[in-house]
Amino acid sequence: MRIGALKSTGRQILVYGFWPGFVGGVVAVAGSLLLRSTLGTATLAEVVTDASTFALGPERFSYLLNQFGADAKPLLFLGVVGGQLALYCGVAMIVGVAILLWRSSAGDSRTLPAVGHVCAAAAQAALVTTALLITSGGMIATTPADLPSRTGWPEFVSAIIGMGVAYGIVTELLRLDLHRSTAAQDGSSTFSRRNFLRGAAGLAVAAGASLFVSREVLGLFGKGGTRFDTLGKPTPEVISNEDFYVVSKNFTDPKVNGDNWSLTVGGSAHRMIELSYEDIRNMPSQEEFVTLQCISNNVGGPLIGNARWKGFPLDTLLKRVEPLPSAQFVFFRCYDDYTETLPLEFARQEQVALVHEMNGEILPFDHGFPVRLLAPGKYGIKNPKWITEIAMIDEEMFGYWQQRGWSQEARMQTSTRIDVPVHGATIDEGPFRIHGLAFSGDRGISQVQVSVDNGRTWNDAKVKRPLSPYSWSLWHYDWDAKAKEGLYRITARSRDGTGELQTAMRQPRRPDVFSGVGWTEPLEGQTGYPFVANIKVDRRAI
Repeated sequence: MRIGALKSTGRQILVYGFWPGFVGGVVAVAGSLLLRSTLGTATLAEVVTDASTFALGPERFSYLLNQFGADAKPLLFLGVVGGQLALYCGVAMIVGVAILLWRSSAGDSRTLPAVGHVCAAAAQAALVTTALLITSGGMIATTPADLPSRTGWPEFVSAIIGMGVAYGIVTELLRLDLHRSTAAQDGSSTFSRRNFLRGAAGLAVAAGASLFVSREVLGLFGKGGTRFDTLGKPTPEVISNEDFYVVSKNFTDPKVNGDNWSLTVGGSAHRMIELSYEDIRNMPSQEEFVTLQCISNNVGGPLIGNARWKGFPLDTLLKRVEPLPSAQFVFFRCYDDYTETLPLEFARQEQVALVHEMNGEILPFDHGFPVRLLAPGKYGIKNPKWITEIAMIDEEMFGYWQQRGWSQEARMQTSTRIDVPVHGATIDEGPFRIHGLAFSGDRGISQVQVSVDNGRTWNDAKVKRPLSPYSWSLWHYDWDAKAKEGLYRITARSRDGTGELQTAMRQPRRPDVFSGVGWTEPLEGQTGYPFVANIKVDRRAI
């Protein structure tokens, strides 16, 4: 009897608590994501996630990057969304238990007064809104950056309250419908049909909201980098716009309207100018091949690409505003509130450019339309996208990632990658061509060496002349594997244009930059050079 009563109570808690809370929570999360995709209103989940990257600190967040690469932040976002849904369910279950206790004490097994549902809905909306604001408030307070997507605080709080109200309404409507279903005594076909239609409509709403949330969240993963169908093939000299890696701080990158966009340039200068997109397009421009690499890219990783960019030197605009003698740095603010700074002396170099085309096409939205900066010799964090403001400043400021502990200098380190063969491959005996790439920012590559005996001996590879002084260098090495059946480890290293050898020090990912790290399956005691292990040479044809 007691077991039966427990089962009945468990079912009631499920009916009056978890299920309505889950459906209402999914609808609320879907509504917030819909506002994000249509109006650009920042969601609570992304604000909390962004604050989490700051609160975690460089070392812990770097560990996540080391484990999950570019998917680290989407995984954090997914965890926050899961916690948000758990909170919604928890609140609904608390209210559900309260309703069961009220029914038990009142002795009413048929229905609840309408006022009870209204009060419960209001209580849930208020409780969820308060809990979410308190949960995120302490984290937001530690975040120096503004809300993402140009969202104002009134708009942000209004959206949270609105989603809380939507959650309360959906939860109580579903709870009321389930209560009527379980309390029905007549069993008439009319009531059953009506109940079935209501239930089907509720399931359809829940399924649609769940699919929308899943699409939006899953769409955050796998951005940028080498496609799976290109692994094990030589890297092309130029990466297409579609295959070029994409990394940003945002969960939904902005799609800027070029007709309404403008760029202001001034600050500590004698004058201030404002340019439209048409002005940018009409500037005398030139094309150059430049390789970009994310600061979180492991040596041998996919977050690197080379493209042909069209634009003009940043100094063209700096000369027009005539910086004051006190100006020492250049400050950039972007449409997504990303910020970055560069020393004025570095920014005035001819190769530091504002670009508006990529591989002969208008700069894609994901890569910074209408205009982005290229700063050869610096990692991607120093190459801001969607720029709206350039200002001369007298004192150095930390940008978005520097506030989170990443490198202020972000000087490119020398790195090497082996593309062919891949880890664990089996190849025929006889001549075999090993392919890869090497890059050192604006210093060039003077030598690439390959070892097939775990670094005991080194052989010079043939390095193809790069497309520009700021482009990666492709290389190959012809290995005569004849009569050498067995397992091998292939290793590669490079020297930059100054003759400095890529470091062999094995070092985990740090907020600064990678340094000589690059492995498929790291083994204790091995050097930091990139390698592919367990290559099998087979005398039989594959």
